[in-house]
Amino acid sequence: MDYAQNFYLQPTSIQSNSNKNQTSHNIQQFKLQKNSNLPWSTSSTTTTAIDIIQINLTKSKVATAHLAKLASEININQFLVQEPYVKEGKIASVPRKWHQWLSSNNKAGIISLPSTNNPIFICSATNLTAIKIQTITGPVNLISAYSSPYAELQDTAQDLANLLTKIGPEQALIGADMNAPSTLWGYANNRPRGNIMEDLISGFNLHLLNEKNSKPTFQRRNAKGWPDLTLVKGVQLARTASWKVRDELSLSDHKYIHTQLGINVQNHTYTRFKTAYGGHRKFSMHFRKEIPQIQQQLLDCNTRERLDETTSFLQRAIFRCCQKAYKLKKVKQSTKITWWTQELNIKKKEMRAVQKRANNTTGTEQTRYQLLFSRKQAFY
Repeated sequence: MDYAQNFYLQPTSIQSNSNKNQTSHNIQQFKLQKNSNLPWSTSSTTTTAIDIIQINLTKSKVATAHLAKLASEININQFLVQEPYVKEGKIASVPRKWHQWLSSNNKAGIISLPSTNNPIFICSATNLTAIKIQTITGPVNLISAYSSPYAELQDTAQDLANLLTKIGPEQALIGADMNAPSTLWGYANNRPRGNIMEDLISGFNLHLLNEKNSKPTFQRRNAKGWPDLTLVKGVQLARTASWKVRDELSLSDHKYIHTQLGINVQNHTYTRFKTAYGGHRKFSMHFRKEIPQIQQQLLDCNTRERLDETTSFLQRAIFRCCQKAYKLKKVKQSTKITWWTQELNIKKKEMRAVQKRANNTTGTEQTRYQLLFSRKQAFY
């Protein structure tokens, strides 16, 4: 069955979910172009990978707050989250400096850490949200999606199909909790929901990063499963990707899924000056030396091109004088976790030890450790 052509033939309009209003966006206008002519007032650094964490937070305030602790321990650029703890239309319990986007039903979200360039928001539909980041090889779309086991999966699949159709040949990574059992990603049997996802994957030539024999991405005392899928659009992007289920305690019944994309990203930072602590006289002294040349260029302006050149010269002159007169302002890239204490760290280690014992035992002993883990987790 040609899923892309026969089943999802009519892509519908996708609405953005901003705080002020909702407007329809043509996704093509957000295409990013590789730009080698950087502004003279910026500096750039290059990272060799994009680290993405995917997880269903089960609407837990504690699990959502724990993202900040994880980000302080390992390198993370983006979070693709499902069912985060939401308050007043925003993902709560995370640092304010983190950028965030939510689907219109608040069940799928993306969090971008300030250590990366500001991404471009693409759209929010009922069951998904999407952003675009620029890499050296071109734009990459990041998509977070969720489908409740009690909802029609076809609605979320339709949202995904609409978006994948609109972004055209651009690369994309999808982190989704679809609750769609299939033997392709670990379940013992196929279900109709799994068949829908298989058709979507084949119809859009997506690459499944999940490993068939991986650890469960969802686990409770009496249940386990693999509902969380990581999909990639684009052969080259898929070749650079690594995928694993992490062992850290997430304080959710889902596990952290760590995807690393081995592509280079340039991070650009604007130079900022400290102007509140003096230096103005020194700036004036240096700028006076620039005035005669600026005046002459203004007198010679007789075309639009000359006016552009003069404007650029004026900006550069101001920037040079600022460099001589003011100190540079340093921007903090990380947020200290003030609520994390040594006592919490000890309790976390105790929980981890009990969880390991529960995983390595069977029968009544396993049940006993599972109950002990549940009590310790509730107390934590």
